[in-house]
Amino acid sequence: MKPVLALAVLLLAAGCDRSPVPEGSAARPALRIAGSLLAEELVKELAAARPDLDVKHVTAAPIAVDPVRTGQADLGVIFADSVYFAHLAEGESEAGPGRIRAISALHVAPMLLFVRQGSGVRSVADMRGHSARISPNPIENDPRFSGWPVPKSLGGLGEGTVSGVTSLPLLVLLAHGTLPTEVVNKSISPAEGVVEMSNGTLDAVVNVAFEASPYPAEAFRRGHRLASIEGPAIERLRRTYSFIRPVRLPAGTYPGQTYDVRTVGVNMVLVCRADLDEELAYDLTRLYFASLPRLAAKGNLAGIDPQQAPLTPIPLHDGAARYFRETELFR
Repeated sequence: MKPVLALAVLLLAAGCDRSPVPEGSAARPALRIAGSLLAEELVKELAAARPDLDVKHVTAAPIAVDPVRTGQADLGVIFADSVYFAHLAEGESEAGPGRIRAISALHVAPMLLFVRQGSGVRSVADMRGHSARISPNPIENDPRFSGWPVPKSLGGLGEGTVSGVTSLPLLVLLAHGTLPTEVVNKSISPAEGVVEMSNGTLDAVVNVAFEASPYPAEAFRRGHRLASIEGPAIERLRRTYSFIRPVRLPAGTYPGQTYDVRTVGVNMVLVCRADLDEELAYDLTRLYFASLPRLAAKGNLAGIDPQQAPLTPIPLHDGAARYFRETELFR
């Protein structure tokens, strides 16, 4: 099995391109696709299938829900936890600006915990007071931590707030009775964290692996250990948040990995604005699934299960729901 990757592209904006149109030519609605790895292949697929759309690849952007909620984008591939909390904040209001709906659940992004040998960290339960790469931004000042509610029952720590591009590492810490601020977070990349562990200046690296990266192989090469994330605290957490998935990473998932690891993860979810045109949402869903075999043949496309695609943490867009009904994926 190869690393989970690349459908963590962002499909940003299936709206109207407001750039000037040459005189005498008709404007085509623009479908802007941002992200790495499979983004360029998706551009080719959709451009060929929908010549009436001006399909473009644009610069990668953070995988955050805010661009869709604020109307800067019409579609995005987002972590399921952020999707769930954003929808929770919306309440049960009708479709409109700031409302999001799901098109499809995608692959599961696993949470990886690499620990330095001799650091004293063997599991999440040992992380209080240690240094770790948890977030690329300072946890206490991260502007993306927008105040999603954490129930009192979680770790017995009382009410609090967590959010971000993904809140999974913070929720896992809370489930073990550790406040995220009780871990010394270093705002660096996972690759930089691996080097710092080798230098003895960092004890652990936490990351939710939504796409392929060479850092796990480098961590194993340098003698660091990939720790399991399981046990009673995790089971309680999963009962609280159904979007958290159990993940088994068999030996060989990453180069240098010689043992099985059990951890947790969250699906990536293709979401859109709730007021996206129903026919367009339907067609994008259809084209996405039609392109899967070709995309799989061109790269690593692990963990996509079409039978699980409708099982999203928020309601489906009407166009996507119609597609799934017609293809009988609900059965």
